[in-house]
Amino acid sequence: MPDIIDHELYFFKLINYRSGDRWLRYITFLLSFLKYAAILFVLFLCWCTCFFLFSEAIPFSKDGTILTTEPKTSSAIVNHFWDWISLHGWGPNPQVAISILIPSLSFSFLLIRLLEQSICYYGAEKQLSLIRKVFYQNEFLKSQQSLLNNSNPIFDVDKLIANTGELLLIYTSKIQPTIIAIIVFTTAGLIANTALYLVFSGLFFLILAIQAILALKFRTLLQEQETSFRVESTLFLKLYNAMSFSKAFGLSHIWLEKLSLASYNHLKTKLKINFFFNLEQYLGYFCFILCLGIFLLLSEIFISFKIANAPDLFVSGTIAFLTAFYSKFLIDCKTTMIENYSSTTDLFKKLEDKSGFSQNDNGSLIFPVFKTIHLDSISINNNLNDTLIKDLTLNIEKNSRIGFAGLQKEQRTAMGLLLSCSLTPDMGELRFDNTNARSLNINLIPKEITFVSERFEIMPDSFKNIICNYTQTPDWPRMLDAAKNTNIHAKLLAHPNCYELFYDPDNNSFDSVFQYLLGITRSVYLGAKTLILEEPIIIDPTQNQDLINSVYEKTLTGKTIVFLGGCEATLSSCDKIYLFENKRVIASGTHKALSQDYPGYHLVKNQ
Repeated sequence: MPDIIDHELYFFKLINYRSGDRWLRYITFLLSFLKYAAILFVLFLCWCTCFFLFSEAIPFSKDGTILTTEPKTSSAIVNHFWDWISLHGWGPNPQVAISILIPSLSFSFLLIRLLEQSICYYGAEKQLSLIRKVFYQNEFLKSQQSLLNNSNPIFDVDKLIANTGELLLIYTSKIQPTIIAIIVFTTAGLIANTALYLVFSGLFFLILAIQAILALKFRTLLQEQETSFRVESTLFLKLYNAMSFSKAFGLSHIWLEKLSLASYNHLKTKLKINFFFNLEQYLGYFCFILCLGIFLLLSEIFISFKIANAPDLFVSGTIAFLTAFYSKFLIDCKTTMIENYSSTTDLFKKLEDKSGFSQNDNGSLIFPVFKTIHLDSISINNNLNDTLIKDLTLNIEKNSRIGFAGLQKEQRTAMGLLLSCSLTPDMGELRFDNTNARSLNINLIPKEITFVSERFEIMPDSFKNIICNYTQTPDWPRMLDAAKNTNIHAKLLAHPNCYELFYDPDNNSFDSVFQYLLGITRSVYLGAKTLILEEPIIIDPTQNQDLINSVYEKTLTGKTIVFLGGCEATLSSCDKIYLFENKRVIASGTHKALSQDYPGYHLVKNQ
């Protein structure tokens, strides 16, 4: 039992990672209630039809008087419904009204059931998409190389999500509506006639309990026969293989006898398997017939001795049977879930051990913020297939400032792509082969990132008016508003000059500076924890340096900042600088250490 509880806890950790769309659950509850109400009314109308066919009498009347005139009748709701059919507002006689209502309610039941299942499936898939996105991003942040070149982690994640999806559908489309059905039918039965409902419920539950015990026994016998069948199949194959050798020793007749006997036993075992399988399948039908027979027998006895009338017997018996049936269905669904818990939980634990999940008080999952990002052996190629950065391994700590020196312009752009992908996949700022980094698909993940040597798109034409009205004192609210729709490391343009304005680190005009500042405000507005900057290299100190320093002080505290090159002041403030030469990292250290140890450092740092 503790093992099952443990499995359930792990499963509910997953399903509690919800989107917060509670309206889906409320709509499902409402549709479930309407569906079960339609079932009751269709059964009631079928029973009325039987009365017309066999007795040509009005089912809910006594000596020509409609039973609804008796206010204390226990089945008053059904009587009122019959009163509405037979007397008020319909026009056609009850027979015609029933012939109209039965197909209408049956069609309504099917339509409501279709809507309920569709909403349950939509809710489950929406929840799975959240889990899938979190797992994929988590795997991607942990190890890009294993994600790109090794299918095992993704295979585990996909298998976990598939198993969780099966459990979610069982839970949302079967277990939850079944619990509602049991509550609705139990309440209706107790209100209609408590004594009759309890009598019929007890008998039906007893029959279904016997069925469950017999089904378990048949399932055990079936498993034993299947085990015996596998053993006999192995023996049968060995005997067949021995036939060719027995001819040389004149013993073929002995082996033929053994083979014939084995074939006979093999056939008997297969017949037993088929028999137990069919018996288990048809056991439910036998129990249904038995429940119906007992219900009719008791109804005849109660009517003969005037213990109860026909309407009360019909209402109480039908509701009691539906209660017992859905209770058995609930137990079967729980059994199926328990059987599937083990494989799902094992995968969840495997990923949990590797990823370090934790859980909020409200049940939602928390994934860790990784302090170190490892980028191993990922090549970034330009359109001429010339490797810019090869076999690069970086360790980037939180709340640190990292700079790059010696990078050429194309290398800076490639490094920006690589780091954007690694550190900020949540904003969807990068596209791999037209695949957004936020919605990575295992079937579309590339083996390499192709660099298109066109300029980044920084801002759409709608921002031109803001730029034209630029002053020495920026309008920060308007800049923040503009930053909502800006992507610094965003879509790569397939054709140059699509936009008149672009970010050029070699351009010291106020347009370039403004767009640089706009990128910083965007990171502030979106709350990005890691910021990748390609700042203008040539800056007029009298005009822009104070403004940029002010932005650093106000907005960059507590962030991991990656500078793709930069000015003397910028590189001096870095915790670590990677020095490139001939597309390779030849050294790393602080600005002061590199200046002392590498004489050529000051010549390449601002390339």
